[in-house]
Amino acid sequence: MRIVILSVVLWVLFFPVDVHSSPSLEPDLSVPEVKYFVDYYLSHDRAWVERSFKRMCYYKDIVSKILRRHGLPEELVVLPVLESGYRGDAKSISGAFGYWQFMWVTARRYGLGVSRWVDERADIEKATRAAAKYLSFLYSRFRDWNLVLAAYNAGEGYVEGIIKRTGLKDYWLLCRVGVLDRQVREFVPRFMALLWIYKHRRDLGFGVESCGKLVKINLPAGVDVREFARWLSMDQNLLISLNPFLRRKRIPPWGSHVYLPQRYANRAKLAVRWMVAAKRARALGIEKLKGYWFGYVVRPGDSLWRLSRLFGIDMSVIKVVNRLKGNRLRVGQVLLIPTRRLVASIVSAEPSKGKLLYRVKRGDTIWKLTKVFGVDQRSIVVPEGGFRPGQCVVIKVGSVGERG
Repeated sequence: MRIVILSVVLWVLFFPVDVHSSPSLEPDLSVPEVKYFVDYYLSHDRAWVERSFKRMCYYKDIVSKILRRHGLPEELVVLPVLESGYRGDAKSISGAFGYWQFMWVTARRYGLGVSRWVDERADIEKATRAAAKYLSFLYSRFRDWNLVLAAYNAGEGYVEGIIKRTGLKDYWLLCRVGVLDRQVREFVPRFMALLWIYKHRRDLGFGVESCGKLVKINLPAGVDVREFARWLSMDQNLLISLNPFLRRKRIPPWGSHVYLPQRYANRAKLAVRWMVAAKRARALGIEKLKGYWFGYVVRPGDSLWRLSRLFGIDMSVIKVVNRLKGNRLRVGQVLLIPTRRLVASIVSAEPSKGKLLYRVKRGDTIWKLTKVFGVDQRSIVVPEGGFRPGQCVVIKVGSVGERG
């Protein structure tokens, strides 16, 4: 202890100019350690830096928005570059995981869930909110961004212990006297170096990012991310890399969201409809989908009455075609909704008997109707006048609740 205090006194006496505290996050190349890591990254690790900046391109709008909301410096958007290279699946030797490299205990403290289905440390939005809360807490303790960054890396207990032992609250001075572990001693200058490079990336010849923003799309339970990518005609690896929090590459039983580039947003909404429709159609034995049906995932507040108003379809039709018991719907439930083309031919429905009255139109055949409604030929009752355009036939879809 006496040696540490003596070292501090000697350093202050003989090297007063280099000892300074940085309350801001403005990188200073006059600090030798910062200059060293700028040169190191540009000469030895440039490819890694460039890859990290390209990944950061997808996330920076989400991260910056959350940092602003918490009143934090936007420069902290660079911190996940140092922590994980903006890889949500990054894992350290010590067990820290995700974009912001949360340990499991800290993740729980800030509300991040970890289960066999999801690891929210790898959910960019949720993890960033947790990181913003933690950084705000650290700043309330230390009131100096260099110490905050050191504490983020090593834990507030470690930094407070060093301050208590030495009486020093200056990060750079603590580095000079050698009381910090090497990782902590390098963490702040590495961050400042990456921040400086990011701010000058165009002048340094780094490629200009053009990835666009991410959007969040809700998906129902059971959807395979790889299958969803195929529906979108999107690179599977890209979609998986943007959603590493889905540990099984599948939407959990309670439903979830995925992040994807904004250019896929409109296509994604259609894909969700088609995917859920295809799944429900298979369950109901329906083989002809396109042009006749689309899928709808029940949301909070939905009711049969609301859906009938929304789609201009009688409630009884929705009940019959989906083999529903009663009028109650559950959130996440998938329903098949007939298109306007199909609704135009449905005259009426009897939920209690599971029957539809269907008006035959030109081009219809009994075989075709079996594929559209998922029934066999015996379930289509043709009147004495025969099967011809304009004639009404009874289609026995099934008893209430059957196959539903």
